[in-house]
Amino acid sequence: MKFHSPVRPVNQKVVVSAVFVAAMFMNIMDSTVVNVALPTLARSFGVPIGSVSGVVTAYLVTLAVAMPASGWIGDRFGGRNVLLAAITVFTAASALCGLATSLPELVAFRALQGLGGGTLIPVGMTMITRAFPPAERNKAHQVLIIPTLLAPALGPVIGGALVDGLSWRWIFYVNLPVGMAAMLIGLLFLPAGSEHPAGRFDLPGFLLVGAGFPLVMYALSTGSSSGWGSAAVLGAGLSGLV
Repeated sequence: MKFHSPVRPVNQKVVVSAVFVAAMFMNIMDSTVVNVALPTLARSFGVPIGSVSGVVTAYLVTLAVAMPASGWIGDRFGGRNVLLAAITVFTAASALCGLATSLPELVAFRALQGLGGGTLIPVGMTMITRAFPPAERNKAHQVLIIPTLLAPALGPVIGGALVDGLSWRWIFYVNLPVGMAAMLIGLLFLPAGSEHPAGRFDLPGFLLVGAGFPLVMYALSTGSSSGWGSAAVLGAGLSGLV
């Protein structure tokens, strides 16, 4: 006599959506929360407000470096493995940001956070697209609306409440439960392996995009504080575009 397990298999569309939405929400909200806390960071470290812009710039630059290679890395090592590794890096870097004792430390940990964020976005989007058949791709796009709409709206509110009520360190600690929950669900339920073999890595293209995109991001993120006509901003922006 055969006995059938009463446990139903987990719907991979639900699992991939849950993990990616949590990671995406954490990633987007973190950017808006940090912007609210910049004046507090300047006072905490005893530096001018313009000096703490590196906290934002470092994240954007490494985010731009990681994104071009993320798709190939996901296919090469498996979307599940890379997504979970990216969430782990982002979550660990969030904890380190909260523990930072100086501005250079915080900038360095934000750069590490950007590497995790820049990897999880393309890999997660690829996984969620592949989880839904072509006829249901609209559902996938509807899932992506959740973090892209809610996170920017909630970020300033949550950031202001944390900075005023607790400490600026909590704008990073708030990522820890979300990140750990996403990792746990992913470890338990995401399928292993990659369904798409990796092609040849385009090294020249990566070097060009990996250098150009961060330069443009640097120019856009520092132009308002340094002046759009300054030599550094113009040089970085034009070099990146070329």
